[in-house]
Amino acid sequence: MQQRPDARIIELAPDRHAVAFDARTEPVARVASGEVVTLRTLDWCFGRVTADPATYRHAAERPRCPCVGPLYIEGVEAGMTLAVEILDITVFSPGKMVLRPGVGPLGRHLVAMRVVEVPIAQGSAYLPDGLTVPVQPMVGVIGVAPAGESAPTLDGGTHGGNLDTREIGAGATVLLPVAAPGALLCVGDIHAAMGDGELSGSGIETAAEVTLRAYPLPGAIPAPRVITPDWLVALATAPSLEDAVSSACDNMLDWLRQANGVTVEEAILRIGARGECRVSQCVNATGPTAKVMLPR
Repeated sequence: MQQRPDARIIELAPDRHAVAFDARTEPVARVASGEVVTLRTLDWCFGRVTADPATYRHAAERPRCPCVGPLYIEGVEAGMTLAVEILDITVFSPGKMVLRPGVGPLGRHLVAMRVVEVPIAQGSAYLPDGLTVPVQPMVGVIGVAPAGESAPTLDGGTHGGNLDTREIGAGATVLLPVAAPGALLCVGDIHAAMGDGELSGSGIETAAEVTLRAYPLPGAIPAPRVITPDWLVALATAPSLEDAVSSACDNMLDWLRQANGVTVEEAILRIGARGECRVSQCVNATGPTAKVMLPR
């Protein structure tokens, strides 16, 4: 990606990155509604983990998932919805994948930690076995300050956070419920590619540049939502997969009723006839993130 001439670059020293969403945190920048900004982010582990085994310990330390932010978005108040358009994502080589015993549904097959460096070039990522994976950059962590206690960027919730949803890429608009003046947006944990569920416990983790613009919309929503050129995506994070799916269904039901004015039964019929249920991630401490999707 070539740097957009209209984008303000926001880059922070490693010790200034946000590691929690918190309404009491002083914003690192104030951003006009609709202003285009480019955020230079670190990878999920502050760049401290390499293929050198001496660095592996950092992969299990907290905090992780450093974010650029919080950004105070002008004109945004509690009770509104923050719309964040992801305009472009540039990822930097090499990416890294972490194999960790006991982490994720595949971790039981591992006996030792390993960090795998994944070269990235010309739109492809190269795994060590020779497999070439298409680069499909996505934002792992995006969220705003919650209404109550602070929430680590490593976790997910109704405020957003570590959603690890592969649909949050260039061309997507993320909708977040605002609980604090200015929303206090934080963005980080970029992946060059990741399968649904983050089943290995890791995507291809990279440092990156994310170009976006954010602005308020009237009215409140119960949980994060994503609009892509092809899909409406309703998200929910909960302690169990059953609860996450149920809450994601409620989020989509509310969306259809609010936007289309349909009845509960009409919305349920639409979801039943065309909806898809998938798992964004199943490795975070706060529980899995489920997504219910409808074609636009």
